[in-house]
Amino acid sequence: HGGKVIIGDHCFIGENSYIWSGKFINIGDRVLIGHNCNIFDNDAHPFDKKERHSQFKEIFTIGHPKNIKLNDSEVIIEDDVWIGANVTVLKGVRIGKAAIVGAGSVITKNIEPFTVNAGSPSRVIRRLDEK
Repeated sequence: HGGKVIIGDHCFIGENSYIWSGKFINIGDRVLIGHNCNIFDNDAHPFDKKERHSQFKEIFTIGHPKNIKLNDSEVIIEDDVWIGANVTVLKGVRIGKAAIVGAGSVITKNIEPFTVNAGSPSRVIRRLDEK
């Protein structure tokens, strides 16, 4: 619904991965995104049951609505990040430079640069040498 996606140089986005933008998603340079990942900068559907059903009907009759409030909040993925397979990145997060996200993780909060993170929700597993 009107979002913007910027993808830097020398990136890889694995098969069956989706980037869903209603506002802004910025993916830095040399980012590796594994297969089956989802990156959202919005809630995807309204929380209100009537609005959600109305959106569902609109999608199947005339396509995705252009004007819909989904609490958009930008996602920033900095340079040299590696996101493992089956990861979900939720709205409003920043993944810091050279961070690694383990397979199957759910990213709900910012990730510090030069860290290894995993889990649902993700947490810091260890710190990396900045070299």
